[in-house]
Amino acid sequence: MERQGKREGKNFEEKTYFISSERLSAEAFLKAIQGHWSIENQLNWVKDVTLKEDKPPRWGSFSR
Repeated sequence: MERQGKREGKNFEEKTYFISSERLSAEAFLKAIQGHWSIENQLNWVKDVTLKEDKPPRWGSFSR
């Protein structure tokens, strides 16, 4: 899979490779990959919100 876009104002290009034992068309394989990342991103969002993992650490504070 090839991706292009901008991150932090800079252009990027990347290639990613996937391996599967399934015999799928290119379209079906793409949908499977997108479905996997959709689930992964949803789980991380819930974790980030629930555990406040995206909050920057506060210096001088103790874990609660």
